[in-house]
Amino acid sequence: MTEYTAHFIPCKVRYNGATEEFVDNFHCDNEDDLTLKRKEDDSLNGEKLCVRHIRGRKIVGKKFLGSDGYQTFLVKTGTREGEDGETGQISLDTTSKIEPIAKISSMINYERDGNEERLLEELEKFQQFLDVSDVIHS
Repeated sequence: MTEYTAHFIPCKVRYNGATEEFVDNFHCDNEDDLTLKRKEDDSLNGEKLCVRHIRGRKIVGKKFLGSDGYQTFLVKTGTREGEDGETGQISLDTTSKIEPIAKISSMINYERDGNEERLLEELEKFQQFLDVSDVIHS
């Protein structure tokens, strides 16, 4: 199964045209999370951060959900055809089949340069969600 790294980036770019920045700018070396194009590294409180640039603006990111305790997948959403020929989304009830199409090996959450505190707050909230989820589903 194909594995990917998911990158959550701030999306307010005020631009509609084509770009080639995403072709290799977010392609990471799995060993050290450094871009293969530019060998940049930054840290905050001793924690390693990924540094990228989009349209000349610096964004910093922190890896999360890369542990062995969780597995994340992209799943195929299907459609169903009713008796009258109408199509609609398949409901994800107990009888629906979920087909994984790719595995997410890790995720990196980015924030604009200067908002590193917000980045850490977002990751703390996500970790709290995982902790609550563990309690509920254990």
